Amino acid sequence: MKRKVPIKNIFYMLSYVWDDINLFKHGMIGVDDDFSSADLMADLFIYYSSKYTKRGIIHEYLECENEIRGIKGRINFEQTLNNLSIHNGKLVCNYDEYIIDNRINQIIKSVALVLFKSKGISASRRIKLNHILHQFSEVSIIELNQDTFQIKFNKNNLHSKHLINACLFIFNHRTLSTNQETFEFQEVYDNENEFALLFEKFVYQFLKLRVSKDIIYQKNLNWNLDGYDSHWLPKMKMDIFFDNDNDIYIIDTKYSKHFYSTQIFDTSISEKLITGHLYQINAYLTNFQTSKNKIGILVYPKPFNSMMVNLNYTFKEEEKDSTKKLQIKTIDLEADWKEIENQLLSILM
Repeated sequence: MKRKVPIKNIFYMLSYVWDDINLFKHGMIGVDDDFSSADLMADLFIYYSSKYTKRGIIHEYLECENEIRGIKGRINFEQTLNNLSIHNGKLVCNYDEYIIDNRINQIIKSVALVLFKSKGISASRRIKLNHILHQFSEVSIIELNQDTFQIKFNKNNLHSKHLINACLFIFNHRTLSTNQETFEFQEVYDNENEFALLFEKFVYQFLKLRVSKDIIYQKNLNWNLDGYDSHWLPKMKMDIFFDNDNDIYIIDTKYSKHFYSTQIFDTSISEKLITGHLYQINAYLTNFQTSKNKIGILVYPKPFNSMMVNLNYTFKEEEKDSTKKLQIKTIDLEADWKEIENQLLSILM
């Protein structure tokens, strides 16, 4: 069965989202489309684990207090006397231990184990995962959740960021198998919420890097309303915002099975644009106040084996100095990556 999104294009999207063009080069050279989603996850993990360990596995200082013979660090005299340790020829000392068992390495080992125990992993990748597990033999395995991945990165641990991003990506796509003993992985595009976020960040990062660094992600928009009870109004955030000399672009990315809904009128069936999406982009255009031209764009991945669309509408308004437009565009993620680039560049043309 043909994939909806070629594996190399998943690497291509992630290389923009994670700001790592080398990942795309690896995807072009190192993979083909004839393997499972589990193998894709393993490839991402192995690739970034190799880069991480070559740079150096992170160690951290942990303050310890132990009863020992001799002196190490600072003597805790009060605790030594309370424990009567000195009669046994020992002292209670406080000292810093340089350890490998920290949160970042715990995440890495725990995800490696998830992959190792997963169905669909090839034998060659399982061998590499086993080697990684041995490298982290002194690290604890932890139970993973979304909060686990809230890492504060700094100059000392920044080289682990891509690997932690990959670990979170893997975590969000794993599911327990029916026997509750091994893990399976959803195809990337079958996890609708995760793929929607991936597509949104991909479009933003691409336009920011290839069109203008002034493009803004998740810009807040205030309601064009007066009233004392404004706290009742929900927050509005535009996915992608761009302000150039003459035009305001408000781009809303969407991912669903189709960019249209099927509606039944009497005995006839009609395909229509999704009402909620149109209301949302219209709310952005209506509430954003400017004298410039306003262009609202809904961007969808092209549905599998479906049509490409490029729809353009102009709002009927009284103002004659500016216009308000609505566009609906699809991006064909099945296409060659160069064609994907051309389609993305055309969004702001």
